[in-house]
Amino acid sequence: MPVRFRIPPPPRLPDAVNYALAALLPVLALMVHRALGRWAAHTPFVPFFLVISVVSSMGGWGPGLLSVATSTACGWRILSGHVDPASALAGTAIFLPVAAMTAGLGAVVRAGFREREGAAVTLEQAVRLRDEFLSTASHELKTPLTSLSLSTQHLARAATPETGPEIQRRVASVRRQVDRLTALVDALLDVSRIRLGQLHLAVEDVDLAEVVREIADAFQGEAERTGSVIRLKVNGALHGSWDRLRLEQVLTNLLSNAVKYGAGHPIDVSLEQRDGQALLAVADQGIGIPVEDQQRIFDQFERGRSGDGHGGFGVGLWIVRTIVTALGGSVTVESAPRSGATFTVALPLSSRS
Repeated sequence: MPVRFRIPPPPRLPDAVNYALAALLPVLALMVHRALGRWAAHTPFVPFFLVISVVSSMGGWGPGLLSVATSTACGWRILSGHVDPASALAGTAIFLPVAAMTAGLGAVVRAGFREREGAAVTLEQAVRLRDEFLSTASHELKTPLTSLSLSTQHLARAATPETGPEIQRRVASVRRQVDRLTALVDALLDVSRIRLGQLHLAVEDVDLAEVVREIADAFQGEAERTGSVIRLKVNGALHGSWDRLRLEQVLTNLLSNAVKYGAGHPIDVSLEQRDGQALLAVADQGIGIPVEDQQRIFDQFERGRSGDGHGGFGVGLWIVRTIVTALGGSVTVESAPRSGATFTVALPLSSRS
């Protein structure tokens, strides 16, 4: 993303200091002009325009107009020493309205910066309140969701073949919706934890190959319902120092996206060790991601345009990147429209916890 040039805001100074500068800086400019002598003879008012713009941008209208008055008096002193009184008066008369306009522009610039600073403070407060609301709402939703999940599990066990296939189908549908809602609430909880700086890692020795097999096996049923199949390419164990639960979350988010956007085609999950790193890749053959969206999808609450019509908050990949970065790794994507997407997670074998 290109770096934009921004004009720095003027410093905030007490009113007394601004008025003192308005009175003293024109006098200082007069002294400098006299010190330069003939080198500055043809530009008598140039230093005063600079003084007026600086003072008005820092102090606003009051100090700005005071600097105009002081600069006008000092400019008259300079002109009266080089030209006749009538010419000095004419030059001062031209200087005065231009100087007032300069002070006005400086005051407008100052007001714009102050308005932007106020908007930034308001936005920061709104974001903080949003994060607190997300955290509170997510925690409040967890309790009834846990009870609802337990109830659906009891219903699933009670839905025997004797109850009829229609009941079994409906119970299975309810369980899927409860699981989906639980996943959304968990995502909100993770967002609030990350935003509040509460993402803690429990680093231990983890067999990543075992994690991959377990999560892939858990997703097989969901993949089959979309007409897809998950194909594993995992050879032996691959140990490292990571947070097991967070790695499960990373793979869950990647596989969930692959199933959702994979258009019913096979999903390939591979794991290998290379150059002191564990490389985990999840590849689908679905709708793909346009090049212009491939960086944006890792931002918070962002989704690819091809994701329209699919549910979610747009935080899954942001959480993946946050966790992987916290573990000292990186995540990249290779994709093109209608050519699928391959997400590759590179993790050092020893986390930098």
